Amino acid sequence: MLFSLIQVALALREDEFLLGLRIQLLSANLGFVFFLVLQLLWRHKDNHHRGELVLFYAVCYVVISIVVLHFFYYWKTVPSYYMGWSFVVQITIVFALLGGFYALFLNDLSLKYYADAIRDGMTGLHNRQYFCNAIAQRQFSDAAASATCIIMCDLDKFKEINDQFGHACGDEVIIAFAQTLQEHIRKQDLCARYGGEEFIVLLGATELLEALAIAERMRQATSDIQLAAPFSAVRITASFGVAETKNSTQLNTLLPDLIKAADASLYQAKAAGRNRVCAAAQPL
Repeated sequence: MLFSLIQVALALREDEFLLGLRIQLLSANLGFVFFLVLQLLWRHKDNHHRGELVLFYAVCYVVISIVVLHFFYYWKTVPSYYMGWSFVVQITIVFALLGGFYALFLNDLSLKYYADAIRDGMTGLHNRQYFCNAIAQRQFSDAAASATCIIMCDLDKFKEINDQFGHACGDEVIIAFAQTLQEHIRKQDLCARYGGEEFIVLLGATELLEALAIAERMRQATSDIQLAAPFSAVRITASFGVAETKNSTQLNTLLPDLIKAADASLYQAKAAGRNRVCAAAQPL
């Protein structure tokens, strides 16, 4: 930016020494901008956004034009006034490129804030709001429309863990439980923290019997969790409720009732002694 301002101040001067100085300053300025572009493109190498490509080609044009101007200037084939106005145009392009960098920076910042907004800060899982929005936007193919299941799961006697071992231990329990759930879901599934010590899992293209088997593996893995010292004496169990719908194409409409059915099954598991899996009697 400083180099550009100096170049603007010297742009209309006809002195040969100052013209050479402008050439060197512009070269340094554009070299710095080109470095920024390469760094930015490397960060976005997997996105292939049009904005990054436009910036890349624009900077390549400016750099190549500078090389060409250097060549003609040193061979005394370009008048000095033409060089001066060429520098003004190129400086304008540099400022435009810096504006593009700023726009991409704001885009990166907004993406970061969005990523933070849809995640639970403690567990790293998606939050309840994202879960419901994702269901509303989810597209189901005919092959996947046969059945979908919801699992509601809740840590057993979590309040007693907090009261006996402290909230730091409670946080460790929630994090360990969330990691266990995440390890047992598939690509087509979605796991979120529903609230407190309660979690929800969407099992796409999954019949009830398969969903029960997945929930049972989650239950067993939860009971096998071993926390590190000083909480190694804590033993964790969880209860699971499963509900199924045979009409996945209407999942967005059926979601409140499906969650209610899974939640009722969860309370049934709690009432039956905890640390077990129960399912809704009828699919929706």
